[in-house]
Amino acid sequence: MPVQTRGTRFALQDRRVRIRSALSRLIATALLSLLAGCAPAALTSARSKLKAGDYMGAHRDLTALAAHPEKLSPAQLREVKDDLCVTDFTIGRPSFSLAEQRRVCAEAAEQPGSQSAAILSRIDSSIEQSDDDRVEAAIASDDLAAAEAAIEDYEELPDADEAQVRRWSSRLWRMVEQREARAPSRKTVLNGAVAALKRENPDARRMSEAAFKRWVIETATFDGNSMAHAPHLEHGRLKLDLPQPALASAALNLDRLAQINDAVVARCGCDAKTEVGLGANDLPAYVVRLDPEIRHSEVLILLSGARIGSRASLR
Repeated sequence: MPVQTRGTRFALQDRRVRIRSALSRLIATALLSLLAGCAPAALTSARSKLKAGDYMGAHRDLTALAAHPEKLSPAQLREVKDDLCVTDFTIGRPSFSLAEQRRVCAEAAEQPGSQSAAILSRIDSSIEQSDDDRVEAAIASDDLAAAEAAIEDYEELPDADEAQVRRWSSRLWRMVEQREARAPSRKTVLNGAVAALKRENPDARRMSEAAFKRWVIETATFDGNSMAHAPHLEHGRLKLDLPQPALASAALNLDRLAQINDAVVARCGCDAKTEVGLGANDLPAYVVRLDPEIRHSEVLILLSGARIGSRASLR
């Protein structure tokens, strides 16, 4: 028997390593081919379940296929996404919200040759009706926050009717006014607060209308961004338009709004208020009123969702 030297043993070990490596690559290639070949079979299974009315089972098969688009041909991927749109729409709520149905069908509709556009249109109509019902119900129950949340959802639709949003916005501002009308009378405690602000803001009464508007815009501007456009003052009521991009900055600088309303009170010598509407559709964002107890203005936060609040204490 030949004697194996140390060098011979190393050569044999190196050869075995190369053989094992080659076998591993071969097995991996075979597995990838096998997985790729499973896509048509899985699609066949999903089709069978769809035909049998097993939409939840079809949804599971299709979701698994959609998770690996690299294993599907363009035609197979389009079919998977279209079928997912069908299953989710057919199953519907509560398993799949309208927002989730819309997301799946919108993604499917982006595929060349997709058949999902018609379903997407029906979902948009359902969302529109749902939001309309939510807005009407919230207004009927005097729930300002819920109404604004529903309107914000509606505005995200690609074909949202801007005129409808403006009509809703007008109704929400009327809700704010009605709430103020129901509040206890303030006249008996206002005189001292108004007089104090007139003493603190003597320049407010001396400025011309144009100069006062410029001052309002400058006061509402920080870091080069204005949170007040086109101020309109009439009979002690200042109306400001807050651009959507400036919303976050405005929330951190509400003291500016209080300062502006203090000057409006001093200018008119009355129980003035400042109304801040959000965006082009003027959804209620803030109302600023004089607080007679502290003799300064405070901000009532009207925005819905994460921004909802009652009163911002600024001093």
